[in-house]
Amino acid sequence: MNTTKQAAVAGPVERGVGRLEPERADLLDMDYINSLPQPLWANHLRAWWPVHDIDVKTGMLRIDACGLLDVLHIGGLLKFRDDSGTEHHADDFYAESESWVNREPPNVRAKPGAVGDSA
Repeated sequence: MNTTKQAAVAGPVERGVGRLEPERADLLDMDYINSLPQPLWANHLRAWWPVHDIDVKTGMLRIDACGLLDVLHIGGLLKFRDDSGTEHHADDFYAESESWVNREPPNVRAKPGAVGDSA
């Protein structure tokens, strides 16, 4: 008795029917985000909130707002701050070539008040 099961394909398979969707590329640059000194803080409603986690595929993130997790999309935020106090624009987190090709690694960026800083 043959117990091996084989999938029978009766014709073309429509997208999303009978198969998994093709994997999408990440919306955010995980390597860049992970290279920043942790924890990250997000500026939302004129206050800084600790970032609980970030989904690099969708751009969704959760912040700890007074002990409760609030779900937001990175597109609704303007700034992030890393543990060293350096502020980063949300656009820096996207994996699109326009936003990261010419960007310096975070450890090379001049920190506010550094020697030679005119600000």
